[in-house]
Amino acid sequence: MSISKIKENARIALTGKRGKAVCILLAYFVFNIVLSAIISLFEDKAIIGFLMDIVYLLITVPIAFGITIVGIKLKRNEDIKAFDFINIGFSNFGRAWGIALSVALKLLLPILVMVIAGTGLGICIGMAEYTEMGEAIMALIGLAIFVAYIATLIWYIARSLLYSFTTCVAYDNPNMTSSEVVNESARIMKGSRGKYILFGLSFLGWIIIGAMTLGIGFLWIVPYIEIAEVCFYEHLIQKKESNNAENNAEAITEM
Repeated sequence: MSISKIKENARIALTGKRGKAVCILLAYFVFNIVLSAIISLFEDKAIIGFLMDIVYLLITVPIAFGITIVGIKLKRNEDIKAFDFINIGFSNFGRAWGIALSVALKLLLPILVMVIAGTGLGICIGMAEYTEMGEAIMALIGLAIFVAYIATLIWYIARSLLYSFTTCVAYDNPNMTSSEVVNESARIMKGSRGKYILFGLSFLGWIIIGAMTLGIGFLWIVPYIEIAEVCFYEHLIQKKESNNAENNAEAITEM
């Protein structure tokens, strides 16, 4: 299925639901504004402010999980209300964090390499004025570290794309553990990361339009992108199931 067809499916799925989608997005914005306002009240209090930052982090992960589930339900014509993402998020608090931590573990190595490369680059730049080594040698060392950093960044992005649909997988497979969800997302995404990048870039024009409307346009654009993401995920599921059916048919034929 082409990217244009996936986006067409998203537009069809949104037919008659745009008002509800905008209400859900507004509810999500209001929740985040209120939460940020509460957190800001404690910024001047060192210990309490630090604790509130932790609370904010603890809350945002399940809430992000909840809003994605709401998008899936909306696309599939399931009953959903504006603030249901809060209940869904908190009722799946442990599962949301379990998946987030499982993804973090998968990405730990490239993150560590990026931190080391970035630190090395900073040290190299800082030592340039004081070292007795020639400027050309320092420049080569700095360039090597910079190339290593960019290569690791690409590695990180490539790996992180594998886990783009963990929430969708979790919703469709409630009995899977967090690590199983992460591994299943990676299995589904293998071979489709390039197409997914092109899929994301296809919304660039809409994002520019949203920015030109001082953000107001995003009330319509964000739901469209979210539903299109679900359509892309469902396309991958159908593709994998079709491939499995073909493989099984070939295996039976060869017997």
